[in-house]
Amino acid sequence: MLKNDKFWRKGAKLILGGVVFALCVGMAERKLLSQRCEEIVVSFPDTEAAAFLTKADVLEQINKGGPVLGRKMDLINLAEIEEAVKENRFVKNCEAKKDFSGNLIVDIELHSPIARWIDTPGHSGEWKKARGFYISEDGRYTPLSNRYSMHVPLVSGEYLRKLNGLDNPKGKPYLDLIRYIRENDFWKAQINQIMVGQDGEVSFLTTLGGQVVEFGPPTGIAPKLRKLKIFYDKVLSTNWNSYSKINIKFQDQVVCE
Repeated sequence: MLKNDKFWRKGAKLILGGVVFALCVGMAERKLLSQRCEEIVVSFPDTEAAAFLTKADVLEQINKGGPVLGRKMDLINLAEIEEAVKENRFVKNCEAKKDFSGNLIVDIELHSPIARWIDTPGHSGEWKKARGFYISEDGRYTPLSNRYSMHVPLVSGEYLRKLNGLDNPKGKPYLDLIRYIRENDFWKAQINQIMVGQDGEVSFLTTLGGQVVEFGPPTGIAPKLRKLKIFYDKVLSTNWNSYSKINIKFQDQVVCE
């Protein structure tokens, strides 16, 4: 008998708890339905790429379909907000959500440029005036900004421009090369500009020595650059101006002029 009483008391508590929970959820839903948007909270990572975008830019996109502040929360379409924000080409991804305090929260992920294509190959001193675009970490081309210029490796050549992005099979080897250079402190400092010819072959303008390095196809990246570093250490370290051109296209060979 006592066991039955305990069983029913436990069951009653569970039922009561479920009813209370359902009431709380219902009240929260009704509050959300009647709640109006009190504030738009915009957040994106505090990285160098954040200089390309302001909260005002984001709010302009959010309000394209009409003012959101003061609108009833249940009338705010989160998917539409996300798509509107992603129209800004510096935005990689956007996630919008609502809370019970009347906040519309917009979390943004930005494209991070790793290189800049310029239309003045061989004239690295004029890069700030050059037309072009950024190349993001995933190989997409993003526009330059009137607000900020990021210091990243320079690339040039119509071959790359015509690819319309490096996020494809033809572009990936060039993206891999740019990433390799950017992630290595020595090569990031030494390679002033990456130039791609009409045939797709790569050459570099260097900082120390001012040589043109003929790299060839964007393959065998690590072995070629390792070979060039050994040549620097053993031959050029005493006189960086010994040669004007270095060819490292071919396996186990360094040809100089």
